[in-house]
Amino acid sequence: MLSAVAEASAITGADLDALTFDDATVYDMVTAADTIGVFQVESRAQAQVLPRLQPRQFNDLIISISLIRPGPIQGNMVHPYLRRRLGEEPVTYPHPRLEPALAETLGVVLFQEQVLKVARDLAGFSGGQGEAAAPRVGQQARS
Repeated sequence: MLSAVAEASAITGADLDALTFDDATVYDMVTAADTIGVFQVESRAQAQVLPRLQPRQFNDLIISISLIRPGPIQGNMVHPYLRRRLGEEPVTYPHPRLEPALAETLGVVLFQEQVLKVARDLAGFSGGQGEAAAPRVGQQARS
């Protein structure tokens, strides 16, 4: 993969070190779901989410990719996140001590790291106990 990137850079003369993550034109294309051929964001599901999400920074793309995964989809977390992001639903937390772990994702669990942080901060689990519990949390959310 890196050799393909290096070859493309050599052919086009693009200086990869000069590229930034804040190109408004790129985000306009992504927001319009003009993403055919772009790994992780070219699916039909992404094409439906991206216009609603309105990504304007790199972290928004990370969240979009995380939304269209089995856990958030089966856990019914996609629409609550989008409604909260668009201001259609208030950001709430099931418990005040969850806010530090869930603030970045508007009170919705999207990342496995958040499950681990909640297990440590709220339940007092060690890192190992949290990792052991994380798959069970996912199973419970789907049932």
